[in-house]
Amino acid sequence: MISNADLRNDEVIFKPEYLSEAIAQLLAEIMDIQTMKNDMTAINQLPNEVLCNIFVEYKGSILADQPQHPSAWTLITSVCLRWRNACINHPPLWSDIAPCRDPLALTRAKLKRSKGTLLSIESLQPKILTRAAEQLLAFAVCQAERLVFLKLRNRPEY
Repeated sequence: MISNADLRNDEVIFKPEYLSEAIAQLLAEIMDIQTMKNDMTAINQLPNEVLCNIFVEYKGSILADQPQHPSAWTLITSVCLRWRNACINHPPLWSDIAPCRDPLALTRAKLKRSKGTLLSIESLQPKILTRAAEQLLAFAVCQAERLVFLKLRNRPEY
């Protein structure tokens, strides 16, 4: 760790390895200060339960406005660490499963994050179903006690 005395010593400060370390330390301090500042904003004073209710409403509005982009709402998980953790740990946000529409990794994540929550599964079966999508769909359908909605189609609805 570089001390303030080291930073004033010309022999130390101009060595690249010390400069890199000093930059890293300062950036870490800036991040800590930014986190403290963010923690003081009004939205971050809300309990996680209230925040998650807002996220559920937001997800519903995105699904209504942009049905062709059902995963667009997940961008809120990139806003900050607190929002990410709140979203990931709120199973109802992950209960809509669409193995043929969502990327494979997202479908797996949804099944894991939904925990014991009731599931809604909608799948448009393409002419050729990938093996991975088929396995995920089979796994999801095996969760029959959790199903609240199941829709399997072989062609798009118009």
